[in-house]
Amino acid sequence: MTGERPWPSNSAFAPFEPPTPQRPPTPSPRAPSPAFVAAVIGLAILLIAAGVAALIASDKGIALASPATLTAPATTLRPLSPQASVPTDPSSQPSTALPQSSATSSELTVGVVDIDTVLAYQQGAAAGTGVVLKSSGEVLTNNHVIDGATQITVTVIATGRAYTASVVGTDPTADIAVLQLDHASGLATIALGDSTTVHIGDPVIGVGNAGGRGTPTSTAGSVVDLGQTITATDPGGGNAQTLSNLIETSAALQPGQSGGPLYDANGKVVGLDAAATFTRAFRGRGTSSGGYAIPINDALEITREIESGKPSSTITIGTPPMLGIGVSSTSTGNSGALVTSVANASPAAAIGLQAGDLIIAAGTATINTPDDLTTSLRAHKTGDKITITWTNGGVTHSATATLVAGPAN
Repeated sequence: MTGERPWPSNSAFAPFEPPTPQRPPTPSPRAPSPAFVAAVIGLAILLIAAGVAALIASDKGIALASPATLTAPATTLRPLSPQASVPTDPSSQPSTALPQSSATSSELTVGVVDIDTVLAYQQGAAAGTGVVLKSSGEVLTNNHVIDGATQITVTVIATGRAYTASVVGTDPTADIAVLQLDHASGLATIALGDSTTVHIGDPVIGVGNAGGRGTPTSTAGSVVDLGQTITATDPGGGNAQTLSNLIETSAALQPGQSGGPLYDANGKVVGLDAAATFTRAFRGRGTSSGGYAIPINDALEITREIESGKPSSTITIGTPPMLGIGVSSTSTGNSGALVTSVANASPAAAIGLQAGDLIIAAGTATINTPDDLTTSLRAHKTGDKITITWTNGGVTHSATATLVAGPAN
């Protein structure tokens, strides 16, 4: 944009300004923040939940440089300095002026919520955005916003009221999660649109909790392409996840806006913000130059599947049961799931599992790989008892663990 605002000057929104980098403490290895990046040059696409670090390389040919070294844990995201009311970097905005949305700025916050999570097992926290689907408190967001959460707090932007939230269900393969706010009623809901009506060149506005500040921010742009596919990985290049049929926009989405609404020119939600393209500079935070959103029709279809209460190969209802260990494949190629870490006060700790143990069976299932163990545990529910068999130093051990509710996934 060139000097124009797509909403009135007395808008409730504050243009996003990246927080001033500070010298961070020693990072938590499992809960890095994308807010501070060191010595990486190139283009990357970032899942945009503040405090959730996952770099994405696009199959459109956007090259990812060597993985970013992230130097601040998610816990540094709160508190943050107040949102500054200064113009957004014009280089991150589309070069052509956009028509003003027919909705007012206050209307664009109706049904929008801030989501804050505690990641107890990762000793961190994260922040994102969501939208209210039902007045009784059903909220739609990205799965990566609440992934790993042990506590979820949702704040309704329009009223400032905060609620504890539980997970109705998730589909990590589509990056969709549905939450339910405790004791909620009479909430204003989002104005839903139809993503099949979106065309290349249409003006759009992304709204969300940029930087995890709790202040609604907005980013204007236009639709660049439709039906796009990106492949997500963690900062180490592993755990690849592909998201398909995305809306690509020139809106410079920011960390924390994940799960927020993508509005069309009529103020209707046509997408759920999910990722942003960042150009990384030497020892710089980088500049967002575009974003990706899940079409709202796709998101609602998955929501209906979750609402049915029936789990599937991709959908988890509620939170999965947990044994409380980290596992990996063995470096020797032996069959089994190698225990790499054990959570304190977990079922695994209670039966004496330790790092270095090799799990070879869970219940009646033979465990040849870490995926086998995950599949076996997902067939159970919280409170189930399961016999775990493992070896260490050539000695075989067996004990029965009682599964507990794990973090969101």
